[in-house]
Parts: sequence; C-alpha cells; structure tokens
Amino acid sequence: MKYSVKILAIFLVMLFACFFFQSCMWFQRKSFASPGEDCGSGWKYPKKYAIRSEYSRQNTPCEHVYCDDEFDFKEKGVLKGSFILPRQTYFYGLAFQIYLSEFYGLVERPPKELYALVRIPVTLVFEWDGKDGSRKRVEAKPDLDRDGAIRNYTWEGYINFAYVPLPYEKKIDYTLIYDKGEFLKDRNYPLVYKLVKEGERVKAVDMTELLEKDRTLWKAHFVVGEGPVKGFPDFSRKPARD
Repeated sequence: MKYSVKILAIFLVMLFACFFFQSCMWFQRKSFASPGEDCGSGWKYPKKYAIRSEYSRQNTPCEHVYCDDEFDFKEKGVLKGSFILPRQTYFYGLAFQIYLSEFYGLVERPPKELYALVRIPVTLVFEWDGKDGSRKRVEAKPDLDRDGAIRNYTWEGYINFAYVPLPYEKKIDYTLIYDKGEFLKDRNYPLVYKLVKEGERVKAVDMTELLEKDRTLWKAHFVVGEGPVKGFPDFSRKPARD
C-alpha cells in the first residue's frame, strides 16, 4: 500500500513538473518570439485586422487576408486603399498578389474552365509613417521570369509581387497603378479557350467572344494575405522596423 502511494506521489510530481515546464516555455515564446514566429502557418482562427474574403474561404489560397480590392483592367486606372498587419502576421507566408477572378479556381466558386495568357502592366507602392515622423515608401515589383524579365503576365490566373518588408500595427497605404490589360496570343491557342476532351484527344474550344459579352473576364482582385509555405520558409522575410 505504502509502495503504491509513493508511486502515485512521484507520478503527480512529475506531471506537475511537466505542466510547469510547458507553461514556462509557452510564456517565454509569447513574450519574446519575433513577429511572424509566434503565430505562424496553420493558424486557422481569424487574426486581428483580417477581413472576409473569398480568397481565404476554407483557408485557400490564403489563410488570412488583410486587403481585397477589386478593379477592372479593361481600362487603365489607379487603385488606392489601406490595411493594417497584426503583430502575429506570418511574414514568411505574406504575399501581395493580383488574382484574375474568372481564371483562378476558388474552392467555393470554380472558374468558367477558361484559359488565357493575360498581361497587366502594374506598379505597386506601399507607404506609411515611420517612427521618426518621415514618410516611408517601398515599391513591390512583379516576380521575374526565367529570362529575368518582369512577370506581369500569367497563365495561372494570378500575378505575384516580390516580397518587401512592411510594418505591423501601422496603417499601410497602397497605390496600385495599372495599364490597360491585354489577352495575348499563346502559340496556336485562341485568346480565350476551354479544353474539351473528345475521345483520347483534348481540344481547345475558342471562347474569345466572351471578352465582349462577359465583363467579369476583365475583373481582378488585389490581395494582401498570408498562407502556408511549402518546404522551408524564407527566413530573410522580416517586417519593416521603421
């Protein structure tokens, strides 16, 4: 009997020690972790400043969206707005992107099964007030292709901008300047087409006439959001410190 009591007492002490150790580690992480590390990829619950967006439904393609602004690229224009990033932003997975609404498949709203090569010349600028009172300004440029040219075109339905450091817990103003977009000829395919399987072959059906009939084909969304990172994250992606 005494032996059983001793075993139980030792077990309870060890359990309390483990609980105390885990609590200390959690507190230390919350107190000293860097932004982007304490609430990383996989956090499914709404974060501060996150907004409702069709690009974060069921956490696809983004887990959290902080800016979602629609524009029409049939004519050139300027898109302006603002957003705030929380301290818990997962900066390793933060992205600035343009989604072509009808050419990018969403979980709850699939596209019209259309394909096209689209080009939209764009300039993206972020501005905010620095700690020293000066106005900070950074420009984000579209990713480069294999030849080193600016990739302001897309087959996949989205244009991705290179990462630039942004501050957290500060109002960030953005200006997206875009020229008139255009649908480009892609090899022997029509400007807009869908693929239809006929027996063992796949045929491209010309749907170019929709460009004049369906204005939604000219709609796009500028999105600032964070999502999961495949493989190892890029640890050089840090928030701005000013």
